[in-house]
Amino acid sequence: MTCQKYVVYPAHLVHDFTPEVGRFRIRNMSLGPYGEICVLAINRDPVRSEQTSFGGGKKDYIYKVIRKSEKALQSTRMRVRHGHLHFYQPLASDYALLVCGRSQLYNSGQYDLNAKVFDNRGQLIREFLLGDGIQDIKVTQNSFIWTSYFDEGIFGNCGWNNPVGADGLILWDQYGSRQYVYDQPVEHLIDDCYAMNVVSDTEMWFYFYAKFELAHFFHGQIEYTPVPVYGADGFVVYRDYFLFRGGYEDQNQYMLLEKQANEHIQPIAQVSFVDNRGKSLKSNWVDCRGSTLLIQKKKATYIVDLKEVVHAI
Repeated sequence: MTCQKYVVYPAHLVHDFTPEVGRFRIRNMSLGPYGEICVLAINRDPVRSEQTSFGGGKKDYIYKVIRKSEKALQSTRMRVRHGHLHFYQPLASDYALLVCGRSQLYNSGQYDLNAKVFDNRGQLIREFLLGDGIQDIKVTQNSFIWTSYFDEGIFGNCGWNNPVGADGLILWDQYGSRQYVYDQPVEHLIDDCYAMNVVSDTEMWFYFYAKFELAHFFHGQIEYTPVPVYGADGFVVYRDYFLFRGGYEDQNQYMLLEKQANEHIQPIAQVSFVDNRGKSLKSNWVDCRGSTLLIQKKKATYIVDLKEVVHAI
């Protein structure tokens, strides 16, 4: 997909986490339910053989979670016997939800509890199952947990013949009880949920394969719209505008689209971002929440607000 209009836009450098991360290795960056920046880091590279199992290695891993808002920066360490925790989101006011994207179902019928909740002292207070093959997680302001799943989580792997994530999208409460499950309508099947954007407790968007539709969940109702973007891994939303990141041809491209009067979504500009030195901003991570796009370059965090981009064009 091509677009004739090309825009270069400066991203805002909001924080360099080098002092806080230190010698730890960043595992994930995300935006929390209040727009805070959430960092998950680990003290050493995990053993590959522990990818799906929580059976425990010879030595504990030390995780560090960093939560930065406009007013405060908090850092907490926790000791875990598993090196493949992939996601961190704040939960309630003082808790941290850490999740492994994989969960093994064993021949005994037991399975890995891949969601772990820690208090602000780094103590594990509960754990539960969120299923295998998790593509992304997002926590809402009222501590509900959205999980999206990629193809292995939907069709089964790691011993799961009837996978938890078969419906592609699930909403949980903070104790691991399902609150909503996508019903997989035949005409809008999720084979792989490529990206989601959780706006609030009552609104979220998701973008999925195989038809590459954009779905808008609002107060329990869903509307679907095809989008001319294939293979994107993130998007932000502002009114009738959408900025999609990536695609099969170039994961670092950004395409600005607008919903037209006929309800069709059309590309209006290709956008690229530059850092605080005016150099092309290539990301190590991206994350999306509402109209806010997080772009992580090594340990420096940049933020782009789609509202500002739209008004600048």
